[in-house]
Amino acid sequence: MNPALRRSLLALLSTSWFGGCDDGPPRPLEVVHTSVDVAAEARARAELTMAGGDLHVFVGDAGPAAEAEFQFDWEPMRPKLEVDSTGATPLVRITQPAIPDEARRSRNVWRVSYDGSRVTDYALTQGVGACALTITGSRVDQFDVRLGTGALSIDLTGVVRSLKGRIELNNGRLVLQLPHRHGVKVHRKIVVGYATMNGEEQKDAIWTSANYDTAPIRIELDALVLGGEIEMKTQ
Repeated sequence: MNPALRRSLLALLSTSWFGGCDDGPPRPLEVVHTSVDVAAEARARAELTMAGGDLHVFVGDAGPAAEAEFQFDWEPMRPKLEVDSTGATPLVRITQPAIPDEARRSRNVWRVSYDGSRVTDYALTQGVGACALTITGSRVDQFDVRLGTGALSIDLTGVVRSLKGRIELNNGRLVLQLPHRHGVKVHRKIVVGYATMNGEEQKDAIWTSANYDTAPIRIELDALVLGGEIEMKTQ
């Protein structure tokens, strides 16, 4: 991509993430700590929906099935963490009221941790903002992350079993931190923008690590970015 066009695109995206809203004086943040649990032998699914803000999600192998610290500045946008055990698979759900106009003016900072030995399937949906997902859980086998506009970072360097992931970003920047010791395949589609691997621009739609066919642990990702950048790093 032409360097001048690239700079113009990224500047446009960065100003559009939170632009256009006059919030006035900031309101004080309320802080809520909450957690839920499921049976030790469960294989639960997590669903998280956030209107907008800063989202930090960590998947490890300890603690409750889900534990969260919610910071928010408007009571009607208070998040809710709950477990639905009526189906065959327990569902650990985090939701927020759908009030689009107010969501643009509210502030949200969520820090959520899951026990990856019991919650093994993840679906995260965020409207606008910044999202950081770190997965190290030994039983996690798939995840799905969707962000409307903003910055999305996914760290898979601590993964210890094969998994698959699907990622969608409408506008913004996607950073993938990938483990060099495992086999990795990334299927990329960028409508407007570019992709890099360890700083070098990539032209092909699929990037495959040299050890993919022989590695006992494999990570396969489908990444769609409508406008912006995909930066891949191996560690």
